Amino acid sequence: MRKFASILLTLCMSLPVCAQFESFRLSSDNQELIREAVKDGLVLVRQSYQLEDTLTGKRYTLDNRPEFGGLTAVAVRTAGGLILPKALLEPWTGDRNYDEFRRENLIPVLSRTSVLSAGDTAWREMPLVAPCEVLRLADTAWVEVADSSYCGDGFTVGVPESRDGWIVWLTSDADDLDAPDLSMVVYRYELPESAGADGLVEVKSVNTKSTVLGGIVVVPVFDSVGRIDFVLRGVVTGGPDAWMLVLLGGEDRDDMAGTENEPVKLTPVE
Repeated sequence: MRKFASILLTLCMSLPVCAQFESFRLSSDNQELIREAVKDGLVLVRQSYQLEDTLTGKRYTLDNRPEFGGLTAVAVRTAGGLILPKALLEPWTGDRNYDEFRRENLIPVLSRTSVLSAGDTAWREMPLVAPCEVLRLADTAWVEVADSSYCGDGFTVGVPESRDGWIVWLTSDADDLDAPDLSMVVYRYELPESAGADGLVEVKSVNTKSTVLGGIVVVPVFDSVGRIDFVLRGVVTGGPDAWMLVLLGGEDRDDMAGTENEPVKLTPVE
């Protein structure tokens, strides 16, 4: 995540590598620097959909709005695209309006994908997040979607040797997620030596008056010339009172990659 880390690099150029890490790790003033460095990597994604009549090809929205429905959730920019909740790929699931209007000839189709980061003042449209581009992660509630629009400018996912990291919470001071007032809360976080059998780690809720939307855990890594990279170790999901860290990286990620792209076949019923 070279671009996000550049602000920290300039502060550390004059120190030896080992001293850099100790100074960075122990200083409480680094919270604001972390916030500034990763603000474009933790985002909200809104996935909208319309209904399409398979007989006429005509599309429908709801009550003269530009969409029939949609879903908004926290996502993370990576070097290859986005890590996001699987529910965003089918935002009509659980939508009462869709359940009311669904017909055999009316199918939901994704119509718009928008993204908003803590550094943005308005939603930005991006290429549609399509299910055919999905790479599953070990936790099936989260997926990685390939997207070239970021040109590789995102977090690297991995398992650093150090367990000393930072938990970054994305919060909003507005109740309406269509127009959220995003901010970040940053705390030091020590990763556990191991997770549960399900790969999840319970995380203590953050103390804030704002609405907590989700979060990530990042670990700073220094290379031999003192450059800093923030490695994405996991995403924090759940809420509002129970939060779980979904660990990313490792063998599970490699073993699962690409399985969603395998072709499917119809099986006749005998």
